[in-house]
Amino acid sequence: MIDHGFLDDAYNNDRVEARCLGPTEDTFKMPPYTPPAPPVVRNKYMREIAPGVWVDVYDVLYAFGVTDPCLQHLLKKALATGLRGHKDTREDLIDIRDSAIRAVEHYDKFNKA
Repeated sequence: MIDHGFLDDAYNNDRVEARCLGPTEDTFKMPPYTPPAPPVVRNKYMREIAPGVWVDVYDVLYAFGVTDPCLQHLLKKALATGLRGHKDTREDLIDIRDSAIRAVEHYDKFNKA
Protein backbone atom coordinates (compact mmCIF):
# COMPACT_ATOMS: atom_id res chain seq x y z
CA MET A 1 0.00 0.00 0.00
CA ILE A 2 1.22 3.51 -0.82
CA ASP A 3 1.63 5.94 2.07
CA HIS A 4 -0.23 9.16 1.23
CA GLY A 5 0.54 10.84 4.51
CA PHE A 6 -2.21 13.09 5.77
CA LEU A 7 -4.66 11.82 3.12
CA ASP A 8 -4.58 8.31 4.59
CA ASP A 9 -5.34 9.76 8.03
CA ALA A 10 -8.24 11.77 6.62
CA TYR A 11 -9.79 8.74 4.89
CA ASN A 12 -9.34 6.60 7.96
CA ASN A 13 -11.45 9.11 9.90
CA ASP A 14 -14.29 8.89 7.30
CA ARG A 15 -13.85 12.51 6.29
CA VAL A 16 -11.66 14.43 3.93
CA GLU A 17 -9.71 17.46 5.04
CA ALA A 18 -8.00 19.83 2.66
CA ARG A 19 -4.84 21.29 4.01
CA CYS A 20 -2.76 24.02 2.47
CA LEU A 21 0.90 23.17 2.44
CA GLY A 22 2.67 26.37 1.60
CA PRO A 23 1.81 30.04 1.78
CA THR A 24 -0.56 31.16 4.48
CA GLU A 25 -4.29 31.58 3.98
CA ASP A 26 -3.93 35.39 3.73
CA THR A 27 -1.88 35.01 0.56
CA PHE A 28 -4.97 33.78 -1.31
CA LYS A 29 -7.40 36.56 -0.38
CA MET A 30 -8.78 38.27 -3.45
CA PRO A 31 -9.39 42.02 -3.51
CA PRO A 32 -13.07 42.98 -3.68
CA TYR A 33 -14.51 42.92 -7.19
CA THR A 34 -14.82 46.29 -8.86
CA PRO A 35 -16.76 46.20 -12.14
CA PRO A 36 -15.10 47.96 -15.04
CA ALA A 37 -16.22 51.50 -15.71
CA PRO A 38 -18.41 51.90 -18.79
CA PRO A 39 -16.70 53.51 -21.75
CA VAL A 40 -17.04 57.27 -21.72
CA VAL A 41 -18.58 58.16 -25.05
CA ARG A 42 -20.50 61.38 -24.76
CA ASN A 43 -21.90 63.83 -27.26
CA LYS A 44 -22.89 67.45 -26.80
CA TYR A 45 -26.42 66.40 -25.83
CA MET A 46 -25.34 64.17 -22.90
CA ARG A 47 -26.26 65.38 -19.42
CA GLU A 48 -25.75 63.86 -15.99
CA ILE A 49 -29.24 63.85 -14.46
CA ALA A 50 -28.22 62.06 -11.23
CA PRO A 51 -24.80 60.95 -9.96
CA GLY A 52 -23.51 58.50 -12.55
CA VAL A 53 -26.70 58.59 -14.67
CA TRP A 54 -26.06 60.04 -18.12
CA VAL A 55 -28.74 60.55 -20.76
CA ASP A 56 -28.94 62.43 -24.00
CA VAL A 57 -31.86 64.15 -25.68
CA TYR A 58 -32.68 61.00 -27.64
CA ASP A 59 -33.07 59.00 -24.41
CA VAL A 60 -35.50 61.67 -23.18
CA LEU A 61 -37.48 61.63 -26.45
CA TYR A 62 -37.72 57.84 -26.29
CA ALA A 63 -38.68 57.84 -22.59
CA PHE A 64 -41.52 60.29 -23.24
CA GLY A 65 -42.63 58.65 -26.49
CA VAL A 66 -42.14 61.73 -28.66
CA THR A 67 -42.59 60.46 -32.22
CA ASP A 68 -43.43 63.64 -34.14
CA PRO A 69 -40.24 64.74 -35.92
CA CYS A 70 -41.16 68.42 -35.54
CA LEU A 71 -41.51 68.04 -31.78
CA GLN A 72 -38.30 66.01 -31.61
CA HIS A 73 -36.48 68.83 -33.38
CA LEU A 74 -38.09 71.43 -31.13
CA LEU A 75 -37.21 69.57 -27.91
CA LYS A 76 -33.65 68.94 -28.99
CA LYS A 77 -33.19 72.68 -29.45
CA ALA A 78 -35.14 73.56 -26.29
CA LEU A 79 -33.06 71.26 -24.10
CA ALA A 80 -29.80 72.84 -25.27
CA THR A 81 -30.83 76.38 -26.19
CA GLY A 82 -27.74 78.46 -26.93
CA LEU A 83 -25.41 75.64 -25.85
CA ARG A 84 -24.89 73.72 -29.06
CA GLY A 85 -22.14 75.95 -30.31
CA HIS A 86 -23.18 77.23 -33.72
CA LYS A 87 -26.27 79.33 -32.90
CA ASP A 88 -26.95 81.76 -30.10
CA THR A 89 -29.97 81.62 -27.80
CA ARG A 90 -32.09 83.99 -29.91
CA GLU A 91 -31.54 81.97 -33.10
CA ASP A 92 -32.41 78.75 -31.24
CA LEU A 93 -35.61 80.35 -29.89
CA ILE A 94 -36.62 81.34 -33.42
CA ASP A 95 -35.96 77.76 -34.58
CA ILE A 96 -38.03 76.44 -31.66
CA ARG A 97 -40.92 78.73 -32.64
CA ASP A 98 -40.68 77.62 -36.28
CA SER A 99 -40.65 73.96 -35.23
CA ALA A 100 -43.74 74.51 -33.08
CA ILE A 101 -45.57 76.10 -36.01
CA ARG A 102 -44.54 73.18 -38.22
CA ALA A 103 -45.72 70.70 -35.57
CA VAL A 104 -49.17 72.33 -35.58
CA GLU A 105 -49.25 72.09 -39.38
CA HIS A 106 -48.34 68.40 -39.19
CA TYR A 107 -50.96 67.80 -36.52
CA ASP A 108 -53.67 69.44 -38.61
CA LYS A 109 -52.60 67.57 -41.73
CA PHE A 110 -52.56 64.10 -40.13
CA ASN A 111 -55.42 64.46 -37.63
CA LYS A 112 -58.31 65.57 -39.81
CA ALA A 113 -61.69 64.72 -38.36
